[in-house]
Amino acid sequence: MTITLDAATEERFQKELERGQYADANELVQHLLAVMELASIPGPSQEDEDWLYENREAIDASLDVSFAQAARGEGYSPEEAKALLAEMRAARAAA
Repeated sequence: MTITLDAATEERFQKELERGQYADANELVQHLLAVMELASIPGPSQEDEDWLYENREAIDASLDVSFAQAARGEGYSPEEAKALLAEMRAARAAA
């Protein structure tokens, strides 16, 4: 496949390649397509956004408690969290 770019777009593309983050033009195109796919994932519905807005004070309070617990070292290690989640999944599956 051959793609023809206007001069301004080609210049932008070339500058991005010169940064050195991508091995070649194909890798840059693959990245751009992945970003486009992510951008097309629908965001929260209006109903979800309304719920978040209506409950923002409770959510903020819950986050404050969580951050304070983490600051005191009361959180779970990654291993503990994984084990706890596995237990919860097993309990749900058994119900």
